[in-house]
Amino acid sequence: MTYRIEKENYDTVTGTKRVVIEKRGITITAGDQTILWGTAIDPAKYTVSAVSGNDLVAGDHITGITLTPSTSERTENGTITVGGGKIVNAAGEDVTDSYKLSTVQGVLKIAHNTALAPDRIEAVKTKTAYKEGDALNLDDLTVTAYYADGYSENVTGYTTNASGINMSAQGAKILTVSFTQNGVTKTKDLVLTVEAKPAVQFVIAATAGVNGKITPEGTVLLNQGSSQTFTITPDSGYVIDTLTVDGSGKTSVGTLNFGSYNATIDIASGSTLFLREENSLGVAAGKKLTFNAFIISLLF
Repeated sequence: MTYRIEKENYDTVTGTKRVVIEKRGITITAGDQTILWGTAIDPAKYTVSAVSGNDLVAGDHITGITLTPSTSERTENGTITVGGGKIVNAAGEDVTDSYKLSTVQGVLKIAHNTALAPDRIEAVKTKTAYKEGDALNLDDLTVTAYYADGYSENVTGYTTNASGINMSAQGAKILTVSFTQNGVTKTKDLVLTVEAKPAVQFVIAATAGVNGKITPEGTVLLNQGSSQTFTITPDSGYVIDTLTVDGSGKTSVGTLNFGSYNATIDIASGSTLFLREENSLGVAAGKKLTFNAFIISLLF
């Protein structure tokens, strides 16, 4: 720009000066929004601000602004982008070129829609191998529900068929977990295994004195629940004098039959040694006398 300054009785001054005319700065900022999965964003949630106090010229206004989420399905967190937008004056003329427009993205957050039913559930159990007779515990069971909006949560309001599973029998067992929400039930099956319980073993040591024998003789190892018959045979010309079981002399018998273990011993009349809950060994009625080893000795 060239200028000239004149005044009477003064010298005339001329010169040049560079003048920079900048466009008015206008910023359009998309507002942050939190919406339910799959729902629309608010198209009017934005702000228009002037840069360094440069506001719109009187009569000018912005129109045609659009907001676009980063995912059209609106199923994931993302951003909101400002698009379009132009500035027109009072006469309706496009004066956008007279301004410097800038945009700022907003943050899009997707919230879980609690009205959704679960798509599926998953169940994880730490202990899945058991022995016969073990109790089926559920304190290590974790159930997770998954929804169409990508949300998942651990849930507690589930049910199982645990009470109907026979833990006393060997084999594979199916633990079914069910979870119902908003009228929809989802299930998940877990496979459990029940193995044979290790046998509890007992030792019977049988010995015979002279003039007779007991069969089998020596040490006999038996599993709990099994049975063993001992046959006592005196030599010709002899009869049984004393039968001793765990140090106590008993009625003379010809056959001992151990039909159960972990109970008490009773010598019944006749020729069989039984195991019963009550006994005649001086143990109070209703109590148990437990033997891990039976010592049988005979005198003829």
